[in-house]
Amino acid sequence: MTLTDAAHCLDEIAAGRMLDQKRVIATAIALHKLQLPELAGRKLLETINELTAIAKGRPLYPAATGRARPDQLAAAIRKEIARGGRR
Repeated sequence: MTLTDAAHCLDEIAAGRMLDQKRVIATAIALHKLQLPELAGRKLLETINELTAIAKGRPLYPAATGRARPDQLAAAIRKEIARGGRR
């Protein structure tokens, strides 16, 4: 999975659309490998845990405010891609 794919997956989650388990897990792995400052430490661990729970069947974030984090992470990934970072 590319970082562009991971950003797209996060966009789908932020929009409230459920994705297949493999894509959600692949996104969690891509985020772990990315190691952006915006995803450092506790924030990264929480995000990976939430994506894993979604992959196991937990309902998506219940409200737009709860879906703000995937949206912010997608933006951080796109920023890294635009800076000429990994794709």
